[in-house]
Amino acid sequence: MDKNGDPCPTAGNRLNFKVKGAGSFRAACNGDATSLEVFHQPTMQAFSGSLVVLVQSTTQKGNIELTVSGDGLKTGKITFDSAD
Repeated sequence: MDKNGDPCPTAGNRLNFKVKGAGSFRAACNGDATSLEVFHQPTMQAFSGSLVVLVQSTTQKGNIELTVSGDGLKTGKITFDSAD
């Protein structure tokens, strides 16, 4: 999203991922069939303004916090629960 909250369908920013709590970072995928980036690193360039991040829960209940950051971008966080 830009500063006005409008989607940016051509954005290609490099994003970085951190997971804290009852989970861990597993993979990221931007859907670009020509991309040579590896999935298991906690960083990836967006493709057409989006990508997917996979987070794996531990075997314990608790909160999982995913933080996404990128140069020149506002850092975003989402927290969700891991249940038995």
